[in-house]
Amino acid sequence: SLIDCSTWSFFSIASSNLPKSKRALPFLFCDDASNFMNRLAKQKFKVDVVVMDPPRTGSDIKFLKAVVSLRPEKLVYVSCNPETLKRDLDFISKYYKVNSIQPVDMFPFTEHLETVVSMKLIGVKKW
Repeated sequence: SLIDCSTWSFFSIASSNLPKSKRALPFLFCDDASNFMNRLAKQKFKVDVVVMDPPRTGSDIKFLKAVVSLRPEKLVYVSCNPETLKRDLDFISKYYKVNSIQPVDMFPFTEHLETVVSMKLIGVKKW
């Protein structure tokens, strides 16, 4: 498992709370996600799933290209902004097929709605 931690304080807390067992543990890293995924892609690292939850402004093209270069079999995009979701899906849909779109009302009595989109890499037969 890969866990992105954007601050050292998170890294410190997360690493101190890892279980002390012989099971597979998550790999914690502190890095720019785009740079990290590009390095993994260059090393031909196999990633099954990437879960994206960008800010309201959506993902930038550098991040989207990094996701595509990593070629995870599954991609899950969580969005709080339908406009940036559409923009990002216009790019992603060249490489991924949308399997499902699920709205999630996490903030009742407001106009805000989360959308979860699950996708599969084009050319991959199993889901």
